[in-house]
Amino acid sequence: MFGNCGIATRTHGRTLAVPAVMSTETSSTIQTRFVCASALNLPFPDAEFDFATSFMALMDVPDHARALGEAWRVLRAGGFFQFSICHPCFFTRKSDWTTDDLGRRVARTCTDYFQPAQGEVDRWMFGRAPAELRGDIDEFMIPRFERTLSGWLNLALAAGFALEAFHEPSASDTDLVKEPSLYDTRIVAYALIVRCRKP
Repeated sequence: MFGNCGIATRTHGRTLAVPAVMSTETSSTIQTRFVCASALNLPFPDAEFDFATSFMALMDVPDHARALGEAWRVLRAGGFFQFSICHPCFFTRKSDWTTDDLGRRVARTCTDYFQPAQGEVDRWMFGRAPAELRGDIDEFMIPRFERTLSGWLNLALAAGFALEAFHEPSASDTDLVKEPSLYDTRIVAYALIVRCRKP
Protein backbone atom coordinates (compact mmCIF):
# COMPACT_ATOMS: atom_id res chain seq x y z
CA MET A 1 0.00 0.00 0.00
CA PHE A 2 2.88 2.39 0.55
CA GLY A 3 5.94 3.30 -1.50
CA ASN A 4 9.45 4.50 -0.64
CA CYS A 5 10.80 1.73 1.58
CA GLY A 6 7.74 -0.31 2.40
CA ILE A 7 4.53 -1.86 1.19
CA ALA A 8 1.60 -2.54 3.47
CA THR A 9 -0.81 -5.18 2.24
CA ARG A 10 -4.22 -6.03 3.59
CA THR A 11 -5.81 -9.30 2.58
CA HIS A 12 -9.28 -10.69 3.19
CA GLY A 13 -8.49 -13.99 4.87
CA ARG A 14 -6.31 -14.97 1.92
CA THR A 15 -2.54 -14.97 1.73
CA LEU A 16 -2.22 -15.69 -1.98
CA ALA A 17 -1.12 -12.25 -3.14
CA VAL A 18 1.76 -11.53 -0.77
CA PRO A 19 3.80 -14.70 -1.49
CA ALA A 20 3.28 -14.24 -5.24
CA VAL A 21 4.46 -10.65 -5.13
CA MET A 22 7.36 -11.49 -2.82
CA SER A 23 8.59 -14.23 -5.17
CA THR A 24 8.82 -11.74 -8.05
CA GLU A 25 10.88 -9.37 -5.91
CA THR A 26 13.69 -11.79 -5.03
CA SER A 27 15.83 -10.74 -7.99
CA SER A 28 15.03 -7.04 -7.75
CA THR A 29 17.67 -4.50 -6.81
CA ILE A 30 14.99 -2.40 -5.12
CA GLN A 31 14.83 -2.99 -1.39
CA THR A 32 11.23 -3.91 -0.62
CA ARG A 33 9.84 -4.79 2.77
CA PHE A 34 6.46 -6.50 2.97
CA VAL A 35 4.27 -5.78 5.96
CA CYS A 36 0.77 -7.13 6.58
CA ALA A 37 -1.14 -4.60 8.64
CA SER A 38 -4.53 -3.06 9.15
CA ALA A 39 -5.32 0.04 7.11
CA LEU A 40 -6.82 1.43 10.33
CA ASN A 41 -3.59 1.24 12.32
CA LEU A 42 -0.52 1.40 10.10
CA PRO A 43 2.74 0.42 11.85
CA PHE A 44 4.74 3.29 10.34
CA PRO A 45 5.89 6.63 11.74
CA ASP A 46 4.39 9.93 10.66
CA ALA A 47 5.57 11.37 7.33
CA GLU A 48 7.39 8.17 6.33
CA PHE A 49 6.40 7.87 2.65
CA ASP A 50 6.39 9.89 -0.56
CA PHE A 51 3.30 8.13 -1.88
CA ALA A 52 0.69 5.62 -0.81
CA THR A 53 -1.74 3.54 -2.80
CA SER A 54 -4.68 1.25 -2.18
CA PHE A 55 -6.02 -1.04 -4.90
CA MET A 56 -9.68 -2.00 -4.61
CA ALA A 57 -9.58 -2.35 -0.82
CA LEU A 58 -10.92 0.80 0.89
CA MET A 59 -14.56 -0.14 0.25
CA ASP A 60 -13.91 -3.29 2.32
CA VAL A 61 -12.68 -1.35 5.37
CA PRO A 62 -15.30 -0.50 8.03
CA ASP A 63 -13.88 2.93 8.95
CA HIS A 64 -13.04 4.90 5.81
CA ALA A 65 -12.26 8.12 7.68
CA ARG A 66 -9.69 6.40 9.85
CA ALA A 67 -8.09 4.60 6.87
CA LEU A 68 -7.72 7.86 4.92
CA GLY A 69 -6.47 9.55 8.08
CA GLU A 70 -3.78 6.89 8.42
CA ALA A 71 -2.76 7.35 4.78
CA TRP A 72 -2.52 11.10 5.34
CA ARG A 73 -0.51 10.58 8.56
CA VAL A 74 2.21 8.41 7.01
CA LEU A 75 2.69 10.67 3.97
CA ARG A 76 5.27 13.42 3.80
CA ALA A 77 4.07 16.93 2.89
CA GLY A 78 3.65 17.00 -0.89
CA GLY A 79 3.17 13.23 -1.08
CA PHE A 80 0.21 11.70 -2.87
CA PHE A 81 -2.31 9.00 -2.12
CA GLN A 82 -3.90 7.15 -5.03
CA PHE A 83 -6.71 4.70 -4.46
CA SER A 84 -9.15 2.70 -6.53
CA ILE A 85 -12.59 1.54 -5.42
CA CYS A 86 -15.58 -0.14 -7.02
CA HIS A 87 -17.33 2.68 -8.84
CA PRO A 88 -19.88 3.98 -6.34
CA CYS A 89 -22.34 5.04 -9.07
CA PHE A 90 -22.58 1.67 -10.81
CA PHE A 91 -21.92 -0.94 -8.14
CA THR A 92 -24.50 -0.22 -5.48
CA ARG A 93 -26.02 -2.65 -3.00
CA LYS A 94 -28.75 -3.41 -5.53
CA SER A 95 -27.25 -3.39 -8.99
CA ASP A 96 -27.16 -5.91 -11.79
CA TRP A 97 -26.61 -6.30 -15.50
CA THR A 98 -29.42 -6.16 -18.05
CA THR A 99 -28.85 -8.56 -20.94
CA ASP A 100 -30.25 -8.85 -24.43
CA ASP A 101 -31.88 -11.96 -25.94
CA LEU A 102 -28.43 -13.44 -26.63
CA GLY A 103 -27.28 -12.95 -23.03
CA ARG A 104 -24.96 -10.03 -23.81
CA ARG A 105 -24.70 -7.26 -21.25
CA VAL A 106 -26.29 -4.09 -22.58
CA ALA A 107 -27.00 -1.95 -19.49
CA ARG A 108 -26.57 -1.83 -15.74
CA THR A 109 -29.42 -1.07 -13.36
CA CYS A 110 -28.53 0.52 -10.04
CA THR A 111 -30.74 1.29 -7.07
CA ASP A 112 -30.20 2.14 -3.39
CA TYR A 113 -27.41 4.57 -4.28
CA PHE A 114 -28.28 6.67 -1.23
CA GLN A 115 -28.50 3.62 1.06
CA PRO A 116 -24.99 2.20 0.65
CA ALA A 117 -24.11 -1.20 2.10
CA GLN A 118 -22.63 -1.13 5.59
CA GLY A 119 -21.08 -4.50 6.29
CA GLU A 120 -23.21 -6.67 4.02
CA VAL A 121 -21.15 -9.62 2.78
CA ASP A 122 -20.57 -9.78 -0.96
CA ARG A 123 -19.83 -13.25 -2.37
CA TRP A 124 -18.02 -13.43 -5.69
CA MET A 125 -15.56 -15.24 -7.90
CA PHE A 126 -13.39 -13.88 -10.70
CA GLY A 127 -15.45 -14.20 -13.88
CA ARG A 128 -12.40 -15.37 -15.82
CA ALA A 129 -11.47 -18.13 -13.35
CA PRO A 130 -11.12 -21.43 -15.25
CA ALA A 131 -14.16 -23.68 -14.87
CA GLU A 132 -12.00 -26.54 -13.59
CA LEU A 133 -10.83 -24.38 -10.67
CA ARG A 134 -14.20 -22.94 -9.69
CA GLY A 135 -15.25 -26.11 -7.85
CA ASP A 136 -11.97 -26.20 -5.88
CA ILE A 137 -11.84 -22.54 -4.86
CA ASP A 138 -14.16 -20.99 -2.32
CA GLU A 139 -15.93 -17.81 -3.32
CA PHE A 140 -14.52 -14.60 -1.91
CA MET A 141 -16.66 -13.32 0.96
CA ILE A 142 -15.99 -9.65 1.57
CA PRO A 143 -17.93 -7.16 3.69
CA ARG A 144 -18.85 -4.03 1.78
CA PHE A 145 -18.80 -0.55 3.25
CA GLU A 146 -19.97 1.76 0.50
CA ARG A 147 -20.35 5.50 0.07
CA THR A 148 -21.81 7.75 -2.58
CA LEU A 149 -19.41 9.46 -5.00
CA SER A 150 -19.62 12.73 -3.09
CA GLY A 151 -19.19 10.79 0.15
CA TRP A 152 -15.81 9.43 -0.99
CA LEU A 153 -14.55 12.75 -2.34
CA ASN A 154 -15.70 14.73 0.70
CA LEU A 155 -14.05 12.15 2.96
CA ALA A 156 -10.69 12.69 1.23
CA LEU A 157 -11.11 16.44 1.64
CA ALA A 158 -12.02 16.04 5.31
CA ALA A 159 -8.86 13.98 5.85
CA GLY A 160 -6.84 17.00 4.66
CA PHE A 161 -6.09 15.91 1.09
CA ALA A 162 -6.27 18.14 -1.98
CA LEU A 163 -8.08 16.31 -4.79
CA GLU A 164 -5.87 16.10 -7.86
CA ALA A 165 -7.09 13.67 -10.53
CA PHE A 166 -9.75 11.05 -11.30
CA HIS A 167 -9.93 8.19 -13.77
CA GLU A 168 -12.65 5.72 -14.78
CA PRO A 169 -10.91 2.94 -16.74
CA SER A 170 -12.56 1.34 -19.77
CA ALA A 171 -11.31 -0.93 -22.54
CA SER A 172 -9.86 0.69 -25.64
CA ASP A 173 -10.78 -0.40 -29.16
CA THR A 174 -7.48 -2.32 -29.28
CA ASP A 175 -8.26 -4.03 -25.97
CA LEU A 176 -11.66 -5.11 -27.28
CA VAL A 177 -10.14 -6.72 -30.36
CA LYS A 178 -7.89 -8.80 -28.08
CA GLU A 179 -10.49 -9.40 -25.33
CA PRO A 180 -14.11 -8.97 -26.48
CA SER A 181 -15.25 -9.98 -22.98
CA LEU A 182 -14.19 -6.51 -21.79
CA TYR A 183 -17.02 -4.89 -23.72
CA ASP A 184 -19.07 -4.19 -20.60
CA THR A 185 -16.35 -1.79 -19.41
CA ARG A 186 -17.55 0.48 -22.22
CA ILE A 187 -21.07 0.47 -20.75
CA VAL A 188 -20.13 1.55 -17.21
CA ALA A 189 -16.90 2.05 -15.30
CA TYR A 190 -16.07 -0.79 -12.93
CA ALA A 191 -13.68 1.32 -10.87
CA LEU A 192 -13.00 4.88 -9.83
CA ILE A 193 -9.39 5.90 -9.36
CA VAL A 194 -8.70 8.97 -7.21
CA ARG A 195 -5.38 10.73 -6.71
CA CYS A 196 -5.10 13.24 -3.90
CA ARG A 197 -2.15 15.04 -2.35
CA LYS A 198 -1.09 16.02 1.15
CA PRO A 199 -0.41 19.76 1.09
